[in-house]
Amino acid sequence: MKKVYSFKGVASTVKVLISGLSGLGVFLAVLTATVCGKVQAVSAECGASPAVPLSTEMSPLITDDLDRESFLAALDKSIRYWQKQKGGRVVELCGIRSSSSEILGSLLLFRTVFSESTAAELGSNLSENFQICKMNGPKDILVTGYYQPILQASLEKKKPFIYPLYRLPSDLIKRQTASNGKKQVQIGRFTEGKFSKYWSREEIENGQLLNGSEIAYLDDPVKVFFLHVQGSGLLQLQDGSVRSILFAGSNGREYKSIGKLLAEEGRIPLEQVTMPSISQYLHENLDEQQRILQYNKRYIFFRLGEEDGKHGVVGSMGEELTAGRSAAFDQACYPYGIPAFLETRRPVFAGHEISAWQPLQRFVLNQDSGSAIKGPGRLDLFWGRGAEAESSAGVMKEKGSLYFFLKKPGRMNGVPASGSKSKRGVTL
Repeated sequence: MKKVYSFKGVASTVKVLISGLSGLGVFLAVLTATVCGKVQAVSAECGASPAVPLSTEMSPLITDDLDRESFLAALDKSIRYWQKQKGGRVVELCGIRSSSSEILGSLLLFRTVFSESTAAELGSNLSENFQICKMNGPKDILVTGYYQPILQASLEKKKPFIYPLYRLPSDLIKRQTASNGKKQVQIGRFTEGKFSKYWSREEIENGQLLNGSEIAYLDDPVKVFFLHVQGSGLLQLQDGSVRSILFAGSNGREYKSIGKLLAEEGRIPLEQVTMPSISQYLHENLDEQQRILQYNKRYIFFRLGEEDGKHGVVGSMGEELTAGRSAAFDQACYPYGIPAFLETRRPVFAGHEISAWQPLQRFVLNQDSGSAIKGPGRLDLFWGRGAEAESSAGVMKEKGSLYFFLKKPGRMNGVPASGSKSKRGVTL
């Protein structure tokens, strides 16, 4: 007989655990860039126009609830990324085709306008210099969150640290194939001269197929699984030192949501599916734990960070993420580094309980990706590290709106329109 669990506690990450439950953005997905000046065809999942241009009258009321310094620091990382891109690269967003130099110019202009405008002037100055586009058209987006976990660990196998984290296997192979004119990356291994899928989570764990490839050990298989969900974290070692544990690759298998599985089986009500509720269920039902965890065939491999005292999270754009500013998007729908204005809501905590929800309105940047972040209707906000980040990221399963900014044709790089006013009240 099934036991139905009901939980009142706060969450930890809903991001991938319940991916696909909302239905937002699942049938949309795939646009962006290529080289040689050609624009990659838009796939059916992204839709013909994942971002819709807005008139000035329809533009959002711009206000930012975080400090300016954090946004400028994150924006500089996007600028650095585009400074490295090849000149022939072309991306399309909001019906506008832009070369890498034009994207860079747009970012430089955005930095100037943001830096030199007062809070009262910022909205009008942005509208004058940028085409504003709403992500996902008239639909809301789904906003979730992720964070950097801190975990007790050992570099040697000794009780209670007996559950391994593995390095990228030497026999894992990536190869490029072409289907209908599109390049695809396949991950697998060669078996008797034939290419086949790489082992699943069940095969790796039950068969102990990667013995000898361990790089660290945790004290709980559920913690191992959730670290796979986050993709990276910090290891608090027994000698008091801290090491980063970083994403190195995956087995290429499709992600399967165990939160969705538990909801479909009636174990946990859908609206109460969170990391704490899943963790509690798994620890109270040990006879089901392995089956549930191995439902997700995807497996993540790691590498240890350098012992340099730097413990930030590096996103898929190749830059360290900024808490509250960096976000994961579907990179097939939106180009890296683009600034956007996010409207949603965030939790306010009294102890471990949510006491209220308040508006979240701020500029964010597309600087990361995730296996569950698919389609133009998804955004995963990075909350940083620590207990507050964990709690906030865990309950973020909110509707929101997102607006992109692209430099209007004719605007010079880094030079606002003549009518734009600076914080000193003079023409910029």
